Amino acid sequence: MISFPVNLDDSKECAKLLDEIDFVVVDCDGVLWLNMSLLPGCDRTINVLRKNGKKIIFATNNSSKSRQEMLKKLNDMGFNATIDEVMITSFALCVYLKQMNFSGKVYIFGNVNGGTRGIADELTAAGIECTGVGKDPMANDGDMFPNVTLDCDVKAVVVAYDNYISLPKLVKACTYARTVDPRFFIATNADESFPTPMKHLLIPGTGAFVAFVETASGRKPVTLGKPGTFFFECLKAIAPDINPQKTVMIGDRLNSDIAFGNNNGFRYTIHVQTGVDSLNDVKECIERGEKHLVPSHYINSIADLNKFIDG
Repeated sequence: MISFPVNLDDSKECAKLLDEIDFVVVDCDGVLWLNMSLLPGCDRTINVLRKNGKKIIFATNNSSKSRQEMLKKLNDMGFNATIDEVMITSFALCVYLKQMNFSGKVYIFGNVNGGTRGIADELTAAGIECTGVGKDPMANDGDMFPNVTLDCDVKAVVVAYDNYISLPKLVKACTYARTVDPRFFIATNADESFPTPMKHLLIPGTGAFVAFVETASGRKPVTLGKPGTFFFECLKAIAPDINPQKTVMIGDRLNSDIAFGNNNGFRYTIHVQTGVDSLNDVKECIERGEKHLVPSHYINSIADLNKFIDG
């Protein structure tokens, strides 16, 4: 029997949890902000937790920014973060390629978001050549088959979120995925959708693009982000003293954030209602017996902790 998560909107429950943890690993999109809008009060929550001795790690599957760009966004919103508190899948990609002794060029099925070049900037900083970022539109000539030129130096393909999706891009990504060493068909994450304040819209996430390439190529990617164990290895690289049994994961997605905490043995997991998944989704996971997707606690927003923490 899977227990229903504990409501953390309670002073005694909050005090008990905080007394037993040293590290707070927190997702960003849908937890701290939606798109470019800060969720009210979340900046205070994080800053007070840090002031009270908790070690903070911002852990996001978002790859549209580099670590430095994500650090700037965090601090522009008032989180007073340091670079050693930031883990992002664009950086995790570089860690993975270095560990695998990769040599060659990387094709990026990924976006340029508001002038940022997250994956490309991280790869370039790591000394890894890349291609594919930006627009690659279909020729307006009535031909349903794009005139695609492949780069023989491409030895890896990474699929991320791309707001310039096009048939030529998909053809290249699928072809490279089928021909490169299977270790180098890489997905930044498998999130099916993206949190948005426009609740009447469903915004496809990276996982939707990954599924397209996976289906067409007949190959499964190496997925770097949450909920996998590799992403936790990346966290340990920036926080060597992290102890799962003294750590809480806070997130809005059950199959990435909450599963990440559960898969890696975190003492607690907190589900917030401000992003993708709802409390009804938690109930459905319990009914289906999906224990790894069920959080230990829930709360509407992490800002609701403010009334219980001093600072």
